[in-house]
Amino acid sequence: YTIIGFLVLPPVVKRIAEKKLVEALHRQVTIQKIKINPYILSLDALGFRLKEQDGGQDFFSFHRFHINLQIISIFKLAPVVKECRMEEPYCNIVRKESGAYNFSDILDSLAKGRKADDPAAKPKDSSGGFGFSVSNIQIKNGSADISDQPMRKVHSARDLNIGIPFISSMESHIEVFVSPRFSALINGRPFLISGNTKPFADSFETIVNLSLENIDLPHYYEYIPVKSGIRMEQGALDMNIDVSYIQYKNRSPELTASGEISLKNLFLKDFSGASLLKLDLLRLMPDSSNLIAGDVSFSEIAVHSPEITIGRNDKGDINILELFPPSEKEDHIEGRGVAGRLVVNAKNFGLRSLKILFSDAFKTQENRVDQRELFNLPEFNISGFVLDTGKQEILIDEITALQGGIWLGRTESSDLW
Repeated sequence: YTIIGFLVLPPVVKRIAEKKLVEALHRQVTIQKIKINPYILSLDALGFRLKEQDGGQDFFSFHRFHINLQIISIFKLAPVVKECRMEEPYCNIVRKESGAYNFSDILDSLAKGRKADDPAAKPKDSSGGFGFSVSNIQIKNGSADISDQPMRKVHSARDLNIGIPFISSMESHIEVFVSPRFSALINGRPFLISGNTKPFADSFETIVNLSLENIDLPHYYEYIPVKSGIRMEQGALDMNIDVSYIQYKNRSPELTASGEISLKNLFLKDFSGASLLKLDLLRLMPDSSNLIAGDVSFSEIAVHSPEITIGRNDKGDINILELFPPSEKEDHIEGRGVAGRLVVNAKNFGLRSLKILFSDAFKTQENRVDQRELFNLPEFNISGFVLDTGKQEILIDEITALQGGIWLGRTESSDLW
């Protein structure tokens, strides 16, 4: 047992791991050394390197990856990990001129691998899912470089340290010595998120506070890989949220969120550069939402001064129909289950100063734009709103509204849209 564990298994695991990773990612992968301790069920991978697609510099690497399984994994027939630690990871991310990333080929390879698996051919698991428990997750002294070629900018992250006490889908009794934490130097500026843990007799709770102020959204909007016809010209985000993850002994875990999220001074343009949406304020106040169960609750949703412009250009294209490219129709697989249930509760929803405009440049005289106000509503309130996708119903306790206005007629082009 000693000879096999210490001397025979490490080179075999190293060779198999390198081969499987190359087949899955279609890139050069090397592992310097594998160490296995069969007595404490630990594995260490040293000197890992995943190359760029052209085989040049490293895309991702780390100095050491350590994982320590528990003997109870054998009896539970599921992995129970006491500690999972990665030391000195590095990642080099490049956003190319085309908008694609230097890891897009990896995502494509993984997606093709998933499509190759026929879900209909696999027997359904009646056990309720795959059980696992991973405790004391750590990333130590990580770093990353992000090169944005279209924007001619380079971003950096140094001294990246992450601590996650546990992630588990089943009961476990592993000693937790890691506190929730995220710290790094982002472009030379310190960034810190920390939390605390609360062990109880029948549960274990981890609480993290997320506090952000006046985040410039257009700066980050360009990095969203989903293509659309929307251009974000202006917008800022404030957030003060307490996120709590509770692991119970005898029932499903809960992920709750409460606090306040505010989106301010939003200005969006459509594909032609014309105004699409202006918004002074969107304020969301989550109220102990259980996100894992699909229960999203708000004590208040407030929308102030939204101005929506529906536009038609000189070719007859309507902007709201061109915002997102048509998605490929999914093949219907017999026996596929319905999406999970979602319940949205809002105690109070308030809308102030709504305006909907119609801007028309189709068949107008002298190619000028004909713009009209289609609809306006000074005030609109809903109390006791419930949307339940499982029951397919909407419940409302009360609706109040002030007098508004609506315009009906033809545009200058005499074509009804």
